[in-house]
Amino acid sequence: MVDKKILYSFCVRKWEELEQKDGEYNPERHDPIVLKAAGRKFGITPEEAGIIYDQELAVLTENAITGKSNYVLTPRLKAILDRERKERFS
Repeated sequence: MVDKKILYSFCVRKWEELEQKDGEYNPERHDPIVLKAAGRKFGITPEEAGIIYDQELAVLTENAITGKSNYVLTPRLKAILDRERKERFS
């Protein structure tokens, strides 16, 4: 079984590398690259990697919002959450 925290950390590092290389986060380009790499590393499909990443992200985000952890939302994640809130409530 894949350790969700390790897969999550792996993906975050890969996204940070790509963001630094390209100057910004590009989900259409970066997400498939990161999830394919995670799939290869952990012996799962990219889709499974995405599901596991999302599950761990949900736990970390919930804990950060409720004050159960000191996890800090990254600027990329904060931008995604802000965009989703705007789309839902506009």
